[in-house]
Amino acid sequence: MFFLFLNQEEKNNILQQSEDYTKRKSINLIGVNKQKTGDSKPRFYDIENFTFNYSYNQIEHRDYEIESMLDQNVRAGASYNFNFNSAKLVPFKNNDSLFTGKYFKILKDFNLNLLPSNLSIKPELDNFDYTKEQSEEGYKNFTVIQCKIKSIEWLYLAAKGHRRAKFNLENNKDTWLVP
Repeated sequence: MFFLFLNQEEKNNILQQSEDYTKRKSINLIGVNKQKTGDSKPRFYDIENFTFNYSYNQIEHRDYEIESMLDQNVRAGASYNFNFNSAKLVPFKNNDSLFTGKYFKILKDFNLNLLPSNLSIKPELDNFDYTKEQSEEGYKNFTVIQCKIKSIEWLYLAAKGHRRAKFNLENNKDTWLVP
């Protein structure tokens, strides 16, 4: 009966306050890169070595407790990968006379890589854009807790016998509890 005396604007305002509304928007570009064409030799400065990622998420929310909340998240990243042609050094490859013994034959296969075989770099950027009202709301529930460790018990489990020690940090007294 109360609604009969309200105009349309007041009715819409009450409806909006009583409604639980969430709207999500998202744009994601993952693994964007250029593929190599042709038979050209791979080089460390080629654009094909880069892969790019981008993500944008936005959430708008309101309900009977929250008048308006906007949560935006932007994340960007790039990765660089390059595989080198390995330059191997095999010092004992042709020395058959040195490695005739049963246990020395494995040394004949010994080799060294003079360059790294692969280089990868992956920086990422995160951006959380919160409004001042959201930050102020969070400060009401925030507190600093100071902890002081007075003692530490250490336990090592082994089939041949367990070990347990207690380190008292207040008076620098360390004791073995087991054995």
